[in-house]
Amino acid sequence: MENEMQFAGVRRRIVASIIDGFVVKVVSGIILFAYLFEVQNAIMGYMAEGKFIAALGMLFGGSLLISALTSIVYDVVSWTRFEGKTIGYSVMGVQLVQVDGAPISVRTALLRIVGSVLASIPLGLGYLWIIWDKKKQGWHDKIAGTYVLKRQNAKFGLVAAIVVLYVLFSTVIAPFMKLPMLEEAFNEDAIESYIQATLTEDMPPFDPVDTSTETQ
Repeated sequence: MENEMQFAGVRRRIVASIIDGFVVKVVSGIILFAYLFEVQNAIMGYMAEGKFIAALGMLFGGSLLISALTSIVYDVVSWTRFEGKTIGYSVMGVQLVQVDGAPISVRTALLRIVGSVLASIPLGLGYLWIIWDKKKQGWHDKIAGTYVLKRQNAKFGLVAAIVVLYVLFSTVIAPFMKLPMLEEAFNEDAIESYIQATLTEDMPPFDPVDTSTETQ
């Protein structure tokens, strides 16, 4: 069966990954905005009580968790429910399959995600492995037992359209997805002053009026 397989090259996979990165960033950005809108009062409450670490954890910890979970769910659902094709893979005409040609299972999808983390640790060597591997497998493919196959020609018109849509989202929509109260509380000067206060064990209560001027 392997003799009949046409393995996808590096360039296709890079472009597909970039497209998927755009999709995940947009979706996670929308979810993150909704999350912060919901918890901003709780964060400000922690700040008012001088619990800077708790506020920081809710803000940045929640942000990291949302980004990670969005990426994981996107990959697992795409690979297992849509015939091994994310949006990027569909646009670039490639498909993820198990080495025996079978559809991707949830276990295989999760193994591949774990393998992706391991592949990135040694300066991305696990991804660079694709370049010289005969079957175009990175370490994450070898760990999970998967191939990325070329199924059809890439749709470069759709690639251009997705890039344009992402640019429009970033420049037109994203600027309106801001929460001024949190931006004021976590500007660079405020964070620096609260870190210094934490280190000296002299945490002042948060005052949104004085925060922007206390370091001037």
